[in-house]
Amino acid sequence: MIPQYLARIGVQPPVPVHLPGLTRLMQKHQQHIHFENLDILSGRSIQLDPISLFQKIIINHRGGVCFELNGLFHLLLNELGFDVQMVAGTVYEPSSGDWGLEGTHLANLVYLNDEKYLVDVGFGGNAPRRPVPLSGEVVQDIAGQYRIRSNPDRYVLEKKEPGAESWQVLYRFTGEAKTFQDFHEACRLIETSPRSPFNRSIYISKMTPDGRVSLIGRKLVQVTPSGKEKREVSENELPALIREIFQIRWESPEAQ
Repeated sequence: MIPQYLARIGVQPPVPVHLPGLTRLMQKHQQHIHFENLDILSGRSIQLDPISLFQKIIINHRGGVCFELNGLFHLLLNELGFDVQMVAGTVYEPSSGDWGLEGTHLANLVYLNDEKYLVDVGFGGNAPRRPVPLSGEVVQDIAGQYRIRSNPDRYVLEKKEPGAESWQVLYRFTGEAKTFQDFHEACRLIETSPRSPFNRSIYISKMTPDGRVSLIGRKLVQVTPSGKEKREVSENELPALIREIFQIRWESPEAQ
């Protein structure tokens, strides 16, 4: 598993078990494996067993949603010798000013040198590129700043966009260790619930060395150091655009 996985994300072994090594793994993972919900839109259920995850993401060169991306990354980190556990999160929805579906985000906590870090390679366009310490220390990123606020029963991941004055809430989570089994119901919710943002339209997000490119519905959004560009794409353009920009072969369900 490890040689193929590392080759897929462009990392040469051995991988040192320290913070710079973990940071490099996170960044390479997000550059090569994209967040995408195409299987959900095609009516395919999320499979959380290790064999299915490895086949889809590593062998078939696909991406996935948080359960798949952070789930498979958890397996890699564990095999490499990192002290890692899965945790459940609940995403904040700015449009409604309320929390989304409870417990429908999977992330990882990694323990290094008596410090706990949030490690998330499956949060789409807002995913941090480096581990975020649970201590509250601010982490600087190309996309902005990240920090974690804590109280006795939960943690909250926040982000401050470049040039912004205030912090925005991304999601909350607890430190309770989870297993794949704990997320089966959450997978069904994001596949079928009318409150899920992932069963309505395309969402693909790819990290680049200096920004990000995302396809949200029929809107292509490119973020670079010079700013943000958006353009509308037609239904007919989608398969070729997804193939050329994100290296994924896909046809809309209507065309199948």
